Amino acid sequence: MTIYKNIWLLVVLFGMALVSCKDDTTEVSTVTSFESFTTEFPTPLAVLEPEGADSTHTITITFNEAQVTNLHLVVSADAASTATEGVDFDFVTHDIEVLALSRKATVDIIVYGDDEPEEDETIVLHVESADPHGIPAPASALVIIILNKEGPTGVVVSWDGEYTDSAGVQSLCDHIDVDLFLLDDQGNFAGGFGGATGNCPELMAPGTLPDGTYSVVVNLYENGALGAAGLVDSPIYFEVALAKPGVLSVENSTIRYNTKDFSQVPLWTTFTPSDPDGLANVTVGTLRVSGGIVTLVNPAGTDVGQL
Repeated sequence: MTIYKNIWLLVVLFGMALVSCKDDTTEVSTVTSFESFTTEFPTPLAVLEPEGADSTHTITITFNEAQVTNLHLVVSADAASTATEGVDFDFVTHDIEVLALSRKATVDIIVYGDDEPEEDETIVLHVESADPHGIPAPASALVIIILNKEGPTGVVVSWDGEYTDSAGVQSLCDHIDVDLFLLDDQGNFAGGFGGATGNCPELMAPGTLPDGTYSVVVNLYENGALGAAGLVDSPIYFEVALAKPGVLSVENSTIRYNTKDFSQVPLWTTFTPSDPDGLANVTVGTLRVSGGIVTLVNPAGTDVGQL
């Protein structure tokens, strides 16, 4: 009888051991789905396009309290953006690691400055997660409005054209240099030789001028085309116009001259360094400034453009 009891006890102990081993190998349960949470973007920033410099702006994205996992976010420019990444702006980084329960992420955006004439532009930020469960769902929002920056009104004088000599077709820009400046109504310099750079065309941006009337004056600095065969019979034109960086277009703002109509003989017949006494100066138009508005007037007294 004792032998049977011992055998039964061994059976019981062996069964308990089997149960114990089975419990030890049971897998721990894991969470494979999470409560969804919202993604919120800030009110769009209105950023004035920087002039000659770049500016960096931080966008903060927030999540609600259901954000309980680490996130690897990927940011990009949504196709709805009118600004161009790599030209108008850039993201400092396209990948962001967000710790569980932190409830926010930040994106730094560099806005580039230029003086190109263009409309206001927008940056629409797109955010999605690299998490295999798709947390959070992809989201896009307008985050920055780049306001186009307008520069001061200036004057452009161009004389682009061609003539033919024994060497063939020549560019006037390559052989003729003209300086551009303003005189006030007393005949004094108003800003000096602001357009005396050797460029073709010449651009002078006098900045904010006091109300008044100013003469637009050009001065032949060098005439490398002097004596070129056929130049006497070829028309050489000046075009004078208003210019304002950041403005899309201005209609009917150009005065056009044939230099053969100028009565000042020295202009195209000799080398004449820019002369403050005005011996080789030619007035090609007038600026009338009133309340920050600049009007270009031709020699006949007719308004031809305004900025």
